Amino acid sequence: MYGETGSQPVEEEAHLEPTGAYGRSKRDMEYAAREWFDRLPIVMVRPFNYTGVGHKERFLVPKLIRAFQERAQDVSFVDPHVIRDYSDVRWVAHVYVDLLRRGERGTAVNVCSGLGTPLPRIVTLLERISGHHPEKRASENPATAKKVMVGNPGRLAKLGVEPSRYSLEQTLRWMLDSGPQNSLSKE
Repeated sequence: MYGETGSQPVEEEAHLEPTGAYGRSKRDMEYAAREWFDRLPIVMVRPFNYTGVGHKERFLVPKLIRAFQERAQDVSFVDPHVIRDYSDVRWVAHVYVDLLRRGERGTAVNVCSGLGTPLPRIVTLLERISGHHPEKRASENPATAKKVMVGNPGRLAKLGVEPSRYSLEQTLRWMLDSGPQNSLSKE
């Protein structure tokens, strides 16, 4: 939804300039929801990247998990210049429930950690967890997506929502340990 804000970490007040159809649809739904703020208890969540067991393999982290589970020799599809704010899906689900219970209304809230993780760091963590060390050439086709996207969790903290108790390493370990036979991530 935020697109190219020019500042990191991104706060909820940042101008919404989505770059794709998905982001535009989320922005437009927020605009429509604002019409109902005076009548319904609406809180708009803006989740940043999150992952966990069952995440579809068309996304980067599950694709990396599968590569490490299968002891792939090459993970050159990782763009070394991209930085993302990753959270554990279990925590994200907890945040949604917590916000509903609190009865928040009429606001937008970033659901994020506030920590930027360069994609090569995920590979390094997976190497440490698994003991597998695949080749990591620079991607020949770097992603055209925004290079840095990190959220500011300040509003979430002000609402009293606890930060995640799951580190990125714990999330990756959970996903790796799920094994291909237990994963729901194949389409």
